[in-house]
Amino acid sequence: MGTVNPYFNNLCINIALTTAGAFPTSLVAWDGSAGNAIAFQCIAEDGNTVNVDSTATKYRTNDNKLYAVTQEQEGVTMASLYDRGQLPTTWIRSQKSKQQSGVKILQIFGLGIFDGKNQEQFAIGDLVSKRVLTAGEPANDTYEFNSTPPTSAFVLTTGNMSAIESLLSVTIRATADVTIPTDEQDIIVYTA
Repeated sequence: MGTVNPYFNNLCINIALTTAGAFPTSLVAWDGSAGNAIAFQCIAEDGNTVNVDSTATKYRTNDNKLYAVTQEQEGVTMASLYDRGQLPTTWIRSQKSKQQSGVKILQIFGLGIFDGKNQEQFAIGDLVSKRVLTAGEPANDTYEFNSTPPTSAFVLTTGNMSAIESLLSVTIRATADVTIPTDEQDIIVYTA
């Protein structure tokens, strides 16, 4: 794994949305058994990936002429967590029951600096609980997030962002409302 450097946007925020897919009316920091917000601040600087892969299916006639193409996208965020404490572990493992009740997660993932601007990914989806065990080392939970595009546009307001920053003692770089469009895997925001 690489080095931890929180000064270069090495941060991932999760907010559990309501079952209707809305931003919660009240934010509560995760305490190990209850809450709807957490910030992962100890993430390996390298080895993190945010991918949106496309798969095309081609439909052909009997004489092999192409008549249609459909495309399916899958967005996946992977990260290695250095923080092996109780809060990240219990948050990740608690997500299976939340998924079953229809709760989605808003992910804000700091991607670092590119071309002099901070990059942040905003996405809605589900966490997958994964654990890596290596002999002689402590158990390591791997962060995996699968984005599921919203069926209607999701707007994260600057007021929502301020509430997150205040509760979790983090900095979100975006300076205006962020909209995840209908049927989009994510949106990347660049801020000077």
